Amino acid sequence: MEKTKTQNDLKPLIRETINEMIRDDREEIRELIKEAIEDIALANAVKEGKKNEYVSEEKILKLLDK
Repeated sequence: MEKTKTQNDLKPLIRETINEMIRDDREEIRELIKEAIEDIALANAVKEGKKNEYVSEEKILKLLDK
């Protein structure tokens, strides 16, 4: 029971803290979100790449030289 009361007391404090961070550090928050999206996109690209046939580095370099 006490734990729930403490959690409920903290929720408004945590919300207010997050809101202040967003207001005060907009650019930093924007960069963090951008990095998170890039990380997710890279992870998805790796997963997608693992579904396809392996292509050797040599073959790729030959195509790039053309």
